[in-house]
Parts: sequence; structure tokens; C-alpha cells
Amino acid sequence: MRPKNCKMGDFVFAHLSDVHLGAFREPELRELNCLAFERALDACGTADFIIIAGDLFDSPLPDLSVADRAVRKMRILREQGKRFYVVYGSHDYSPGEKNVIDLLESTGLITKVSLGEYEGEALRLRFIEDAETGAKIAGMSARKRGLEREHFGCLDRKALEAEDGFKIFVFHSGVEEHKPDFLKGVDGVPLSLFPKGFDYYAGGHVHARIDAEEKGYGRIVFPGPLFAADYRDLEDLRENKHGFYLVRVAGGKAKTEFKPVETAGVEVVECGATGKSAADLREELLEKARACEAKGKIVLLKVHGELSSGSPGEVDWNAVRAAFEGAACVKVNRSGLSAPLASGVKIEGNSRREVEEKLFHELAEGKWDEKPCRPLLDELKAARPEGEAKQGFEERVAAKAEKVLEALK
Repeated sequence: MRPKNCKMGDFVFAHLSDVHLGAFREPELRELNCLAFERALDACGTADFIIIAGDLFDSPLPDLSVADRAVRKMRILREQGKRFYVVYGSHDYSPGEKNVIDLLESTGLITKVSLGEYEGEALRLRFIEDAETGAKIAGMSARKRGLEREHFGCLDRKALEAEDGFKIFVFHSGVEEHKPDFLKGVDGVPLSLFPKGFDYYAGGHVHARIDAEEKGYGRIVFPGPLFAADYRDLEDLRENKHGFYLVRVAGGKAKTEFKPVETAGVEVVECGATGKSAADLREELLEKARACEAKGKIVLLKVHGELSSGSPGEVDWNAVRAAFEGAACVKVNRSGLSAPLASGVKIEGNSRREVEEKLFHELAEGKWDEKPCRPLLDELKAARPEGEAKQGFEERVAAKAEKVLEALK
């Protein structure tokens, strides 16, 4: 072990983020996500330690089979002497700190970085020193809905800046000055709230690769998602490699090397439905599927437009998926697909709520009670809170909707 007071030598560390294990309901995509994590760790052979900047899991309490598989792989590296330093992401954070990240720390497999306490109104973070390399690591965990911004505002930055040595700041938040276009409307943390003078800022949460130098600060790096967590990430995989960074430190300077992680190629197939019947759309989709070289690929099928007759449910989506022979997975996006209103009802009102109320009344035609429609619609329209897993959110909404329907009996 390197003596604490000796001069730091050269070393290597890995920087991963946004792994989102357990993010998908499709077993094929869950498998690819786990595979990406395993391959990333296999590529960390030269690393002395590994930083995971949040969202290792897609929820605080992930599927146990997914967690077990990740732990088995991490334990192999831990037994080789590699250390894992982790902060909560917005997905694997829970207010009561009763989650899989805490469980893993209690076993000694990982070390949580975000350590600190309030002294008055100031939040004082503590450094963790990696015993083998002398690197000093501090950081901020995420909170749901970006609430960690309030804690950034309370940071005792002077104390962090006064520390000597090679310093790494780990965080899971967007930086206001370094947001990609698709996050322009989302608040980030201003750079002014970060402590200055760190040698490396290991970021997570932003699903885009960023590697920038900031005067007075240092290298601000986001690896982006290791694989994917949603449809947008999968689309991005068609054009961009996803992976992580290996960071080589020599003479106190950090040099980054992006390491792509290969899993499966992505094929995007689009089809317009406007002016077509459901039967016509089905035949066109089957034709596109037969013409697609889908073997071993993730196929993203995007269908949009308004049908001339029939409904989306008449297309037989299972048959369409099966027609993409050899595909690793076929994921259908038909959020832009609609059908004509069978009744031809036209409703006007001063607000969306008024229009909805009038529509319920018109469709009911006095044959059924429309009053329960409002609470049922409210439950079904609920937005998924940032940080909540999609599967858990859908199950929660379904349970609430069932309670509304149960009351009708």
C-alpha cells in the first residue's frame, strides 16, 4: 500500500455512469443492458479503481436477478483489488437510503462517495482517499426531480478547494453551461456552484457524451449512457457509440480515452399511416419487415399518422414483430399513431378540462354515468416523476385506475 504522505504516482481509473440496469421490460433489452455492463467491466483491466457516477440501477430496488448478475461481476473485480466508488443517481436514489446501493456498500463491495453533513447552513463534504493511488474523491449524490441543486447552493466550496492532491468530484446532475440541445428546457446546476480546482469532474445524468475543459475548474466529463435507458437512447445508438471513459493520470494530469461497448446494432424503420386502413398498414409493415436486414439488431419501429379506418389495435403488432426475422428485439413506438373518431363528435370549450367534460357527456348519451371518467382520466394522464422506473410507474397508475373502476361495481 502506498504511504499516505508519499508523492502520488501514475494511475488509471474508469468513469462509468447511467448504466440503468433493469430499465427495460423487454427481456432481450434487459439482457443487452446487463451484457454491456459486464463487457465494460471486462475492459477495466488496467484501472486501479472504478467510478460510477449514478444510476447504476434504474430503480432503488431493482429486479433481484438483475442485481445478482451485476454483483457477481463486480465481485470478480473487487477480488482482483479494484475499488468501486459510487454516488446515487436520480433513479437509484431513495429518500430513506434503503436501497440496493446501500446494501452493496454494507457488504464492502462499493464505497459511497457522497459523505458530508450540515454545519449551520453550510454543507461540508468529506474526501475519500483511495489508499492505493492517493486520489481524493468527493461528490454529490442526486435527488429526485433535481432537488440536489439546493444542496449544491449550500456547499462549503472553500474547504473543498483548499484540499491538495489529485482531486475528483463525482456528481449526477446536468451542468447548466454544458447541456445538450435536448435538455435546453431542463434546469441544470450552474458551474458557479461547483467547487473549483478539481482535476477531474466525473459527471452522470446527462445522456450524452461530453468532455470539456473549464478554466479555473478542470476537466468536466460525462460518458453518457453505457447502453440505454429508453427509446431516445436506443435511437442515439444508431448514430453514436455508447460506453465509458478510461482516465490515465500522469504527472497529475488526466488524459481521457473513450471506450465504446459493443452490444447490438440498431435499425430504425418508419412508416406513415395517414390515409391507410388498419389492414393496409399491417400489410405495409409486414413488407417492410421482410425487406429489413434485422438479424441480431435492435429494430425500432416508428409508426405515425391517422388511419383512414380501423384502429391501431387491429394491426396485429405481434405478427409485425415476428416478421423481423432474427432481430435481437423489436420495439414499437406508435405514440404518433391515431384513428379517426368513430362518432365524428366535435367539441369546443374554453379549456382542456371543459372539452373533456363535454366529450364525456356527449359520448355517454345518457346511457352510462360519465362522472367516474374524470378521476379515471386524471390517473391515466399522470406524468411519470423523474427517477421513477417506468415499470413501477405503470404498475402504480394501473393500480389506481383499478381502484376507480372498482368503485363503479
